[in-house]
Amino acid sequence: MSSSSDFVEGISCLSPIKVVLLGSAGSGKTSIITRYIDNTFNLKQISTIGATFQKKKFVIDQQQVSLRIWDTSGQERFRSIVPLYYRLTRVAVLVFDITKQNSLDELSFWADQLQNQLGQLPLLVVVGNKSDLKNLHKDCEKIIENGKQFAESIGATFSLSSALSGEGINDFFYNVAKTILDEKLAESEDDFNSEDNGNIENMIIIKTKEKSACCK
Repeated sequence: MSSSSDFVEGISCLSPIKVVLLGSAGSGKTSIITRYIDNTFNLKQISTIGATFQKKKFVIDQQQVSLRIWDTSGQERFRSIVPLYYRLTRVAVLVFDITKQNSLDELSFWADQLQNQLGQLPLLVVVGNKSDLKNLHKDCEKIIENGKQFAESIGATFSLSSALSGEGINDFFYNVAKTILDEKLAESEDDFNSEDNGNIENMIIIKTKEKSACCK
């Protein structure tokens, strides 16, 4: 993977991929995005009000990829407006704090809200954030295991991350982009094969008609 602020000429471009981060306040959504975009970490990160978004561009397999990453507020008073930002979401990243079981429990709310708003779930990733603390809290291993089970129950992939150290963050953003890219390529191949099959059927029909005509 290579990163670039400007796209490279001569390389095909994938349509922008909308990624939405969801989860309770304090789970580290904003810090994850800041680490990914700017490679920085702020110990005094201010809670998001409503939603904000940033862009990240890079190249995968000669395809230019643009992620539009939305950071949503996890505070209760803003939950009614968060669905306004779900439209055209291709990837939803459900973030929880591995030191707090209740932050994992709240992910069910966000998954249900996505389902209700979109009709079907987008590509899902469950991320257990603050992995740098897993050896400092006795319940972390159990919460992480619960997170894996929750991810499996909703058909999501699971990942651990640390906005503090950067662990896992580049990997899961790269993986979701690669998954979407592979799906696009598969769709293109299916469309090509469908058109090809259609041409073959038309050729068979034409030849059959020609044969009937000459035998009269």
